[in-house]
Amino acid sequence: MRSLTPARVALSCLVLPLAARTAAQGSATLLARLDGASEVPPVATAASGRTFLTLDPATGALSYSLETAGLVGTAAHIHRGAAGVVGPVAVPLAGGPTRWSGAAAVSPADQDDLLNALCYVNVHSAAHPAGEIRGQILAVQDGLAHSPLGNAHVSLDGQGNLVVSNLGSSGQDGVRVHLGESNGFGFTIADGFGPPGSYREWTRRGEVDGVPDQPTFSERFEIVQGPIGPRLRVVHDSSAMGATQLDITFLRADGSVVFSGLIGNGVAYEFDLPPGPFMPLEVQWDNTCVARHCFPIIIDVPQLGISLPDVDAVRFYAVNPTKTVTLCSAVDSRAANVAQMRLDDETVVTFGRAHAALGQAVIEPESKGGRLKISNLGSSGCDGFSIDLGESESVDAVLEPVDPAGIAGLGASMRLRVEGTVSGVSGTSLGELTITKQSPASFDVVADLSAIGSTTQRVEVLSQGALVTRLSGLTVPMISSSSWPYKLGKLGGRTECFVSCHDAGTSFLVNGAAFVGDELRILAESSSGSIESKSRLELYAAGLSELVLIDEVVTSAFLVTGTGCSASGNPPAISAQGSAALGSGSFACSVDNGPPGAPAVMFLGTSTTSWLGLPLPLDLSVAGYPGCTLYQNLAASVLAVTSPIGTATVPLPIPASRNLIGVSLPFQWAVAEPGGLTFTPLGTTRIVR
Repeated sequence: MRSLTPARVALSCLVLPLAARTAAQGSATLLARLDGASEVPPVATAASGRTFLTLDPATGALSYSLETAGLVGTAAHIHRGAAGVVGPVAVPLAGGPTRWSGAAAVSPADQDDLLNALCYVNVHSAAHPAGEIRGQILAVQDGLAHSPLGNAHVSLDGQGNLVVSNLGSSGQDGVRVHLGESNGFGFTIADGFGPPGSYREWTRRGEVDGVPDQPTFSERFEIVQGPIGPRLRVVHDSSAMGATQLDITFLRADGSVVFSGLIGNGVAYEFDLPPGPFMPLEVQWDNTCVARHCFPIIIDVPQLGISLPDVDAVRFYAVNPTKTVTLCSAVDSRAANVAQMRLDDETVVTFGRAHAALGQAVIEPESKGGRLKISNLGSSGCDGFSIDLGESESVDAVLEPVDPAGIAGLGASMRLRVEGTVSGVSGTSLGELTITKQSPASFDVVADLSAIGSTTQRVEVLSQGALVTRLSGLTVPMISSSSWPYKLGKLGGRTECFVSCHDAGTSFLVNGAAFVGDELRILAESSSGSIESKSRLELYAAGLSELVLIDEVVTSAFLVTGTGCSASGNPPAISAQGSAALGSGSFACSVDNGPPGAPAVMFLGTSTTSWLGLPLPLDLSVAGYPGCTLYQNLAASVLAVTSPIGTATVPLPIPASRNLIGVSLPFQWAVAEPGGLTFTPLGTTRIVR
């Protein structure tokens, strides 16, 4: 269960009564996916089912909801028994023939079995009286199903988080995280390790050369004794993919590169653990492996015989694997000589970005179908999912039709919330957009942009990209649409803007005036701070059975800092076009407001902290350019000539190398003017997927 902090959850989720929050935090969500292949013996059937359960360990109360498709059930039960074992009935389920729901009280022993994958749901039919479909019950944390490995034991802490214990010294005990058809997995190591000789190991499993559930690579974090204390040694092995080398890059906190090179399988790097409480480690795996240590450290790379200072993150991937990995279906997390372990802040990677469940939602990646299914959405409005945007300018989340059968009740809602960096403060809310069903053909639309200090809004309706109407200076606009949106997003640039896209011919009412179109934009007409980038999108739902994400479009942010200079008092400006995305040919950097027809040079840097041993920023007054500042090192340069209106543009195709993800690109222009040079401010972007 993800911890609910003000920076991570919508305000309305924080004002629940304390008793309600405490009960939700202490309970456990469980999941069972049912099919005929899981029956003992297997049954050839196209029928399927899915069960959501909630367990309150304080009272033993178990609530359940089961839906089936493709069969007419005659009975359904929860049975005791491990996978492949036929066991006795523990709880008869009420309902049928396609939906069962209710509640029961279970003993402490049954609670323990439920959390440790020792119970299953079985649905019987006339054709198969012993059971037509069956599914093992698995504990859910952060929207993902978990099951113990080896002799490990799964339990709950006081907040409803899964704790894995009974970990011996064999290295075979741990927990499997079931990821469906994902592209990767992320988590935080927050609870430390054991003494020297202890380790935690993760094996990613997936489809390899068309064969499912195969190991793809493993990564082991070992505690070893160093000269001055315990060290963390990272051992990586991609041999299961047929790879013998890793392309490894070490990054500073600002995204600049410390070192990049090739190493072999084996010990990748190691470092001394800082004294005091264990500092969290953030890890993410897709086709690229990323470890972020959340604190600057000196890293040793034994294979290369080098030490690297001020490293905040490490990114590496297998070079020229001989086997094809098409998806990530599970991650096995094992440990040895460790008392217990947790996996915190778990995410799945799909569409190239990390996604997390919010509240009690369950997330199910279906990468082969290009979808991310979000279900177990209750009525609180606190269940949904989030997307990690990095440092982005704009984002669109594209959905399959919402509630296509029209069965959602009145009051069903969706709420979009976006976080970003405002005036240097990260994790700041950039506002919320809420859409609520008032009738089958009327959905209220409310944008709250007060978080960025906007007191008035501009509302625009568009049809196929053409403006239908623009209404400005609205304080509390009354807006409704005749349909759910299929796309929601947040645009940046000169004006912050919420966007919702609808089917063609949708009717919109704005303060009583009717318009027809397919796109609604609600723009902030003012802001109390400088909005620099967007880092996180959250989409919540209430009263809907599920949301299905089918695409997302993210563009990189271009941040301008510092000041320009000019002897004329009219310094040039710096800007960018396109998005700095992997493999993109559209990104370009420009200088504006320069002298016409003047020689210009664009500098591309790799650091904004030092150059040739000199600290940055560097005052250029000593070089004869009073009031001018160099903000970056001069790693590369491109010559240009400004146009008759004082502009010049340099295209910068972004290579498709995965190790560039998250790398910071600083730019600065110098333009010749009579008597010297004029400089722009610093422009910075980060490479996105």
